[in-house]
Amino acid sequence: MTQRTIRRRCAAFLAIGAMAALAMPSTAQAAPQLADLDAKQSMSVKASNGERLEGKNLHAIQLATYTAASVDDNTIVGYDLTTNTALASDITAAAKTAGATDANLTVNGKNDPMVWVVKNLTDSRSDPWSGKLRNFCNSLAKQTNFAKQEGTAVATLSQDKTTMSTGNVLVPGIYAIVDRTPATTTPSGGTAVKTTASIMMMNGTAVNGISQLRTASGTTLTLGQVIYKVSSVETPDKKVNVGSTWKDSASEAIGKNLTYRVTQKIPNWTGYDHYYLALNDTLGTGLDYGSLTSITVGGKALASTFYKENVNGKTISWLFGINGDILASDASKAALPVGATITVTYTARLNGSAVIGSPCNVNSIDLEYSHNPNAWQDHNNQPGNEVKVCTGEIALRKVDTKNQKLTGAKFTIAQGTSDKTPLKLVSLGNGNYRLATSGDTTTTTTFEAGETKIQGLKGEYTITETQAPQDYSSLMLPSAVVTVNIDDATMTWSIDVKSDPNNLIKKDDSHTVVVTNIRTITEIPLTGAAGLTMLFSIAALLFIGGIVMLRMCKSADDC
Repeated sequence: MTQRTIRRRCAAFLAIGAMAALAMPSTAQAAPQLADLDAKQSMSVKASNGERLEGKNLHAIQLATYTAASVDDNTIVGYDLTTNTALASDITAAAKTAGATDANLTVNGKNDPMVWVVKNLTDSRSDPWSGKLRNFCNSLAKQTNFAKQEGTAVATLSQDKTTMSTGNVLVPGIYAIVDRTPATTTPSGGTAVKTTASIMMMNGTAVNGISQLRTASGTTLTLGQVIYKVSSVETPDKKVNVGSTWKDSASEAIGKNLTYRVTQKIPNWTGYDHYYLALNDTLGTGLDYGSLTSITVGGKALASTFYKENVNGKTISWLFGINGDILASDASKAALPVGATITVTYTARLNGSAVIGSPCNVNSIDLEYSHNPNAWQDHNNQPGNEVKVCTGEIALRKVDTKNQKLTGAKFTIAQGTSDKTPLKLVSLGNGNYRLATSGDTTTTTTFEAGETKIQGLKGEYTITETQAPQDYSSLMLPSAVVTVNIDDATMTWSIDVKSDPNNLIKKDDSHTVVVTNIRTITEIPLTGAAGLTMLFSIAALLFIGGIVMLRMCKSADDC
């Protein structure tokens, strides 16, 4: 429902009241004519925002009757009204909640509260969801006698299911339209669905088929129709922190913390006696909940009195208000006003069960809320977006100079390029490992490699061979910096290798590092600058050795 339509309907109701209290002069040339009030009229309810009204339980309850009406050029220009005596006490009580006194509600020595209501409660022209008129409507809906009124069914459904009508059965006057639709209905299709219900609506009927009303300001309004009045619920939005920005995806290593943010606009709880509101965050298998960082409303910290955190396995829920009821107290209502934005910030950690690559590690958010003022404890859910965190791995293969697989070599892996402290690992069996987390008790700092994988990596790591296979040289054990690059948009990863000077650690494919062992120094790959350096070094050693031998021979006269 658009705000423009809401304003039009409420303004129509208020204009009626203004003319009921003040006989409005005609602006036409000819004198206005008294209208026939004997003809029964209809009241229709029209859906908005593509909603359908099938299954709605709507009733029109008479609050006042027209006692006279003037018509000029097919337009109503004025009328009088009187309150429905059967509801006078309920209307009086509701009017007092909006600021009326007994003296205000007396007309010609008689209690006639609807005259005061339509004359004085004009604030809904600018804000149809709040103000004195809305307070009056909310209070009237709770009055005992009013709540028992059956009224007239608004039951005739249009073919497109967007309009319902009473038909021409109503005595001309002002009516409240109440929605008694239950929380679950079964439309003609036969499948039960959760349903919304409108807060109370008001308008006057047409007079003798004339539905146009000219107000004191000269504008023309339409009688005999109201717009189905339900508030929309916005979708919760979730992001993960990446540097100084919030994004839909990120990448991280196992054991590292992540910061998440959830934002939610508080739905319109007007017309409810109680209102349930909760955010439910579900973490994927590869994520563990850390802790709540903060909850703010409109940028200000929300007192812990007005929220509750429940952790149930992988689902974390934040209930707002007092035990999930925003309307449990005036203080709670003030702390969680309609339209304000709730922001929840918390941490989580990528754990040892993290998925490597696609589909990455997903968590989701949904809003759980009261969707029907007739049954506030029946909740609906509005799913939000999913956020994913990706991680990668390094595959390592150990070979000899003929590219034959070797076993028995041992390695360490350290974070970055300067920190030589070996990272703790957890064996996964079959020669595979992953980074350890703070919760792991059985760890190792070395791993054996023939063919192995180190999982849960992101960024730069230094891989160092610490023990060569049997019968292989330990004089030149290789070490290299390997970078794990993760593209969380495509949920893929790749590696880059900054090889050691002897070129014994190389990138094989986008995921694999090949480490070569040598038996003697002559098996070092003679390529590039490193190869030239090695050749010069060997030549220099041979030259120096030859000179030394020559001198030894001369001194001994052996040559």
